[in-house]
Amino acid sequence: MQFAPPFDGAAGVHMATDDGAVDLEQIVARPAKRAKHTQDLCKSGIASEAVAGRATALVTQAAPVVVPGSSNIESGAVAGRATVDVTQAAPVVLSCVTTEATLRSAIAEAFAEALAPMCAQLRGLDTRVANMEAQLTQVQLEVEARFDGMIARLDGVGARLDGVNTRLGGIDSRLAGLHQQETILQAQRANQRREEPHEVLQPVPNQRGDAPSQLPHGTTVAQLEALSADAVKACLNHYALSHAGRLEELRMRLRRQLGVRRLALL
Repeated sequence: MQFAPPFDGAAGVHMATDDGAVDLEQIVARPAKRAKHTQDLCKSGIASEAVAGRATALVTQAAPVVVPGSSNIESGAVAGRATVDVTQAAPVVLSCVTTEATLRSAIAEAFAEALAPMCAQLRGLDTRVANMEAQLTQVQLEVEARFDGMIARLDGVGARLDGVNTRLGGIDSRLAGLHQQETILQAQRANQRREEPHEVLQPVPNQRGDAPSQLPHGTTVAQLEALSADAVKACLNHYALSHAGRLEELRMRLRRQLGVRRLALL
């Protein structure tokens, strides 16, 4: 009890055995083979049902399927529809599962098996990336803490420098005050020197009776300071002749007023 030749392979059905035929008795007798060939029939687009020992198969192929008869099967082909009379004691019950759902399930299982190692690797990478992010966050916190400490130290150094600048400003102010006081004292001393009364040196004639023409009448010590060294020396020589006693007193006054340098010229 066989079909020969098998169905066209273009329709997606491979039901042939080694000798190129399909044994229906083996399909009916063995549940496993029956289930497998049922799935093959579903893949080929054939829907089947069993009613009172009669199996009606709707063939969706482009050309009519002609099933040659045998001793137990009577068959005929009418416009793509094949009616097969099954003479076994038990009817052949063929159940068809939706082709699209079956294919989707098989594809999903295949993709799941193929992508399982990759998904595991990706989960491992996610874990590593999370660990690296945690480490980077810790490093960032440590760096920020160090920078905050450095900024605090720099602020302390800046405060110290401000204190030093303040002290230097106070020292500069004190020095400026001292310089101003010194300038004021020097001006006061100069004014006091100008306001001090000076003794008027009266010219005295010498022993020979010559009138001294070197100094005018009423010459003061301040005027003597403005004279040249020769004039001062001539004046002293003139008065040395007449006033030997007053010469020493005049020398002392000149030492105080003219200084040692101008006295060395005498």
